[in-house]
Amino acid sequence: LVMLLLLITPTTSWVLRNHAIRGHYSLSTATGQNLWIGVQEATEGTAQLPDGRYYVDLLSPSEIAALSSTDAAGQSDLFTQKWKAELRSRPGFWWRMMGVKLRNFWLYRSHLGLNHADGRGTWAFVLYKVYAVVLLALVVVAFRLRSPQVRVLIFTLFLYSVVQALFYVETRHRLLIEPVLMLLALTAVVTQYQRGRTARASTAT
Repeated sequence: LVMLLLLITPTTSWVLRNHAIRGHYSLSTATGQNLWIGVQEATEGTAQLPDGRYYVDLLSPSEIAALSSTDAAGQSDLFTQKWKAELRSRPGFWWRMMGVKLRNFWLYRSHLGLNHADGRGTWAFVLYKVYAVVLLALVVVAFRLRSPQVRVLIFTLFLYSVVQALFYVETRHRLLIEPVLMLLALTAVVTQYQRGRTARASTAT
């Protein structure tokens, strides 16, 4: 409960502050921008295009000019309107992109390794792909250990990924919980090892 209060109090205060200044509730002056990035299919809900360019390259020259002539709050409003228009024109698209972003969060995104011009990009993609799949499998094993504490923790981490996916998802957004995921995976390995030893000892006796 204390941790929830520590999380909610500053964010709630900021939302109220934005309402007092701008007339409507928002987490930040970039809320609209983050929402719009999250529904760009070409970027898979991230800020980067497959060829290494960024989401800004998806804007038209007139939209870039409009952004440069307004403040951060006005830019957020412009992106919010673009986000709403995109969702209205494509029913069901929001849910599909949520699935894509959750995949990006828990497994990998296709554009991983773009910043490496040589073969390291391919190695980064393969290594992270294998690592993420194995880690997720071990977290699932940890969930099946029937420990209420572990299950609550995993459910909390899943909710964090859902909240993040409401906006846009990049690999760095998961780094906050990566140590916890590693500890859960280690717990699963150690528990299964101990159960195996106990089973072998029982068979031997």
